[in-house]
Amino acid sequence: MSANISGDTSMKNASTFEDLDDRVNQLEFENEYIRSEFQAIINECRAQYHSMLDSVDAHMSLVNSDMRIIWANRNTKDMFGTDIIGEPCFRVCHGKKKPCRKTSDCIVKKSLYTGRG
Repeated sequence: MSANISGDTSMKNASTFEDLDDRVNQLEFENEYIRSEFQAIINECRAQYHSMLDSVDAHMSLVNSDMRIIWANRNTKDMFGTDIIGEPCFRVCHGKKKPCRKTSDCIVKKSLYTGRG
């Protein structure tokens, strides 16, 4: 009789494991679906954001702490060239080989120092 109980327990454990495995697979599928849906939404928002910034009739760029341009809107690229990403701002905007010396003379240095644009 104990062999029979042991057999029943093994069958229940196997069934429970299969149920858990099925549920894990289902959750992984749902997770991937949700991730792809959110990624599509993010991509759409990013495209709208860039479109909006490209339509601004002003020169706009994002410069990192190494003084390199990491993003520029269409107006800026039209004026300075499409190959400015990754280039130092002082070279692109002022034709200089070195960064501006004074923080007061450089809007980028001022922004980095004060945290304001």
